[in-house]
Formats: sequence, structure tokens, C-alpha cells
Amino acid sequence: MEPGRLVGAVVDTALEAGPAVALAVLTTLAAARTTDLIHAGGTTASALSGGYAAAFSLAAAVFAVAAMGTLVLLTARPRGDGR
Repeated sequence: MEPGRLVGAVVDTALEAGPAVALAVLTTLAAARTTDLIHAGGTTASALSGGYAAAFSLAAAVFAVAAMGTLVLLTARPRGDGR
């Protein structure tokens, strides 16, 4: 197999599997937080809201870090010595 095809296959796999893994993590976090809130005596509606809020907060934090990293990488200036 040619190296270019192998790299393309690895990138394709990462692009397909990444969102699925992220969704699984966020769903697990929401379910765990919902369960904790129900066991603490909260109503089902408020527990569900709290669970989804925790998942969306984590997703927003990850997005913010990724956006800041992208801005840093895009605005970085190349060195003058050619490296």
C-alpha cells in the first residue's frame, strides 16, 4: 500500500470515529450527572436539565479551547531564520 493512501485512510478513520467518540462521552456525562441529581432528590425535569447542562458546558469548553488553539496557530508568524 502506498504511504499516501495509508495516511488518507488513517485521517478518514479519525474523521469518522472522532465525532462518535465525542458524542458517546457527552452522552455518558449527561446520563451520569442526571443520575446523580435524581439520587440527590431532584425532580426528573431538573435532573435532565442539569445533565444536559453539564454535557453542553463541557462541549463549549472544548470548543473554546480548540478555537483559541486555532487562532494561535493561524496567527503565529514564521521565524526569520527559515526554521
